[in-house]
Amino acid sequence: MAVQVWIGEKPDNPNERKAIIALANGLDRLEGLYVMVANFSVGGRTIDLVILKPDAIFILELKHCDGKVFGSVNGPWKVVGKNGSTKQLNPGRKNPYNQVVSYFYSFTNFLNDHKTEIVSAQKAKDVDFRAAKRVIVIVPTIEEGSQIDLDWKVQAKGLDELPTFLLTERSSGIELTDEELLRIPKLLHCEPWQELNDLIAGVMPDWTQTPSELTPPVVQPVAPEPPPEPSIQPWWRAAIEQFNSWQGRALTVFVLATLLLLMLNVPQLISTDSGRTSAPTVAPIPTIPEFGIGENISNGVAEVHQQVGRSWDLRQQKWLRTDAESADVLVTLETVDFNSGQIKLNWVVENRRPIAVRMALVPENITITDNQMQYMIDPQLSQPRGQIEIKPGEKGSAAVVVPQSVRSNAITLRITLQTQPFGETSWIVNVPQ
Repeated sequence: MAVQVWIGEKPDNPNERKAIIALANGLDRLEGLYVMVANFSVGGRTIDLVILKPDAIFILELKHCDGKVFGSVNGPWKVVGKNGSTKQLNPGRKNPYNQVVSYFYSFTNFLNDHKTEIVSAQKAKDVDFRAAKRVIVIVPTIEEGSQIDLDWKVQAKGLDELPTFLLTERSSGIELTDEELLRIPKLLHCEPWQELNDLIAGVMPDWTQTPSELTPPVVQPVAPEPPPEPSIQPWWRAAIEQFNSWQGRALTVFVLATLLLLMLNVPQLISTDSGRTSAPTVAPIPTIPEFGIGENISNGVAEVHQQVGRSWDLRQQKWLRTDAESADVLVTLETVDFNSGQIKLNWVVENRRPIAVRMALVPENITITDNQMQYMIDPQLSQPRGQIEIKPGEKGSAAVVVPQSVRSNAITLRITLQTQPFGETSWIVNVPQ
């Protein structure tokens, strides 16, 4: 997987858990390994979240703020609400700047003390963990009119800015392999958050395994070069043939989804910055599809318009990722409509090959999940029914329908083509809130 989540202890706050799940889902779309280490203690301090990647380390302090934020290096920080009320962040404690700086020293001192346990003695001379980034993350966003004056040591970002920031930033002097990255949470005595890692990977765990063993993802094979006129097996016949194994998978999905739902809905009250207790709402973190964040949700319809192109390589006999202009087959997820108590996906498929291509509009080929449950499309409601065939040089439209509403606390949907028309590929779409 592209992301692994490790924890010192499971976060008590359901909103914190929700944010970690959403962020992990977004990072899973990126190339390379991202290691999230949450709710752990080091040097006598408990750190909210650290994110590790091969060329950067981020130490994050999360702050929920309902209003404009005013703060600087010194002195208290305050939040001015829409009604003009003012409250102080961290009353009686360090301001957020000093908090994240203290976390930085505790964490980097630990890394330097254990440097030769993370990298080789020769490489240790060149690795500088003091290049780690210190970030104050304002949840859900830094509202217009806020004024945060910081020095070069610390940056402030809204939660909505975080995925792009993590993708683009680098830490000079840090170059770690995947194996070296994974040594860090182990040295911190953290453990994988197994339920979350399995759900992100799209696999269910073997209950006879220990929590440290991950079941490899069951990946559908990439479709070989299609013959000129292949026939597609009726969806209902394939479903009958797979019935026995589906029962076991469905039961496992149900059990894990129920467990995670119970964790996410713990009625835990958390302290706000005004000293009162409430359960603030965490805004969804924008996830990163293959070609960037493109959806604009209005009136319950996500305007996605995200294109994925593939070209067939004759020498390697497989589909290769390419841009839209040079693609042999181009699939565009145009919109996702969440209205009328259902989920409707609208597609456009363009075929630039000399032979016809097909896309099956059935549950075996199109899967939709929100990391807690899977949504089943109804092939009888597909337009056209069952599959779409695109002749050489032509373009066609298709729609599939899930005859149920999206869960009220879902953040994103992962929409995956399993085999047709060009092998496995996914889109991530934000759910209207």
